[in-house]
Amino acid sequence: KKNKKLLCQLVKISIKKTVSKQRCLYIMAGILKSLSFTDSSTIEQLYEQNDNNRIEVVQRKPRNISSEKSRWLVLALICVSMTCTYYSYDIPSPLHQNLSDYMSPDPHFEAHFNMLYTFYSVPNVILPFFGGSYTDRLGGAICFLLFACLTLGGQFLFTLGIQLKSWAVMILGRTVYGLGGENICVAQSSLLAQWFVGKESAFSMGLAVSISRVGSVLNNMISPVMANRYGTSSAAWVGVLMNSIGVCSAVVLLTVDNRVRARLSEANRAQDLLTASLLEDQYVGEASAEWAGHVEEGSEDQEGDEV
Repeated sequence: KKNKKLLCQLVKISIKKTVSKQRCLYIMAGILKSLSFTDSSTIEQLYEQNDNNRIEVVQRKPRNISSEKSRWLVLALICVSMTCTYYSYDIPSPLHQNLSDYMSPDPHFEAHFNMLYTFYSVPNVILPFFGGSYTDRLGGAICFLLFACLTLGGQFLFTLGIQLKSWAVMILGRTVYGLGGENICVAQSSLLAQWFVGKESAFSMGLAVSISRVGSVLNNMISPVMANRYGTSSAAWVGVLMNSIGVCSAVVLLTVDNRVRARLSEANRAQDLLTASLLEDQYVGEASAEWAGHVEEGSEDQEGDEV
């Protein structure tokens, strides 16, 4: 009953009394759909009444994700995922001596060890170009998850190679890791550029880079301790765990991104529907006047039922 009274008030405030009943119902449908995604101030922002009591449409720009509070959650999830990525990227470096003892005797240890970084870096001279292209086509969030999964797969193969004492498997793992390790930075930049604009853009990117480097610091502190106490392969498995956390963060990020975009799309579509209905200046003479008079003469409850 209260909703019916509210709708009657919205009709009186928002439209001229000469509007047809069909047009009135059409506009009210837009109002209801708009209110389901925005607050009651939407009506005040959409319409203004001048001295001649004529309704004017106030054009509003479509809402975008950069105005959503959830952008800070997106930034936090990106930071967590990137921290886990950098943790595993730097694992071979603090484990250099441990790997030397673990893989001995190996007269070509240094050459094989350097290949772990070479096979990661060489493909990334070209790969980010294609990664950026796919990010533009598929979207930043889904590509971010895809590249995070590649880093997880690469770290798993690298750890498996350590357990098998196989340089070939280790190098293969680092190559797979490289497929996602640098491309995920491209997807990160794309996401931050969409979610943060203006003065917040540089701040978000700087914060993401700063926090992600915490992963390298944690790796240098944790990996040698884990290798000395529990073995070299155990230290590498911690990297798999970290990448798993990064993938989980990417999944949550994709969910948040899709939900916010879908909600904003519906809200903007409802706003367009409402604005379009008001911009169509079509009036019905006698029939609409009779209906408007009927609404004025009835009670508030009857007005609600009629609408």
